[in-house]
Amino acid sequence: MGRFESLDILRAELSKNTSFNTGRWATTEEVDAILSLAEISKTEIFIECGTANGWTALNFASIAPVFTFDVQVRETCYQTENITRIIGKFDANVMKIKDKVMGKKKLFFIDGDHKGGAPTKDFEACIPLLETKDTIVFHDSYSYPSVKRAIARVEGMYPWWSKLEVKTYNGMVFFGVKNNPLKVCCEI
Repeated sequence: MGRFESLDILRAELSKNTSFNTGRWATTEEVDAILSLAEISKTEIFIECGTANGWTALNFASIAPVFTFDVQVRETCYQTENITRIIGKFDANVMKIKDKVMGKKKLFFIDGDHKGGAPTKDFEACIPLLETKDTIVFHDSYSYPSVKRAIARVEGMYPWWSKLEVKTYNGMVFFGVKNNPLKVCCEI
């Protein structure tokens, strides 16, 4: 069974369980775009900022292990053995997984707190973990000015990106790391 067939089966099952239909903010098309990118780029680890009910993490786990961060324990949250949930603020906790993710191709999905400077803090918390050919995806770039500001900051301050904007309902911006950011940062 291929990924798209299994995703269709998963979606059919999800639609039967109304407790998981509420609180699913990434659309099916957005998750498919991320999964396609992950397959093409041979992603080995997903790091998700903002678990909500775990629907995106569950989809990501069909390809690779997922570390997902959320500020609260949620009663109804998808969980598989391929998903590690970490409770607490992303920027304060993401370094806890450093030994488990370094040297592996990572895809970061930033979809946590959208208030004020939170998206920028979440992005900057990723920098010590970023390596050449990793990917960062910002979600909700159309809906939240704070996400737009974070994206503008990334574009303006960090020279090691290849950018792709994907027009979806919520808007997503993908950044691929062209050069190891820690080496570039140190050279400046």
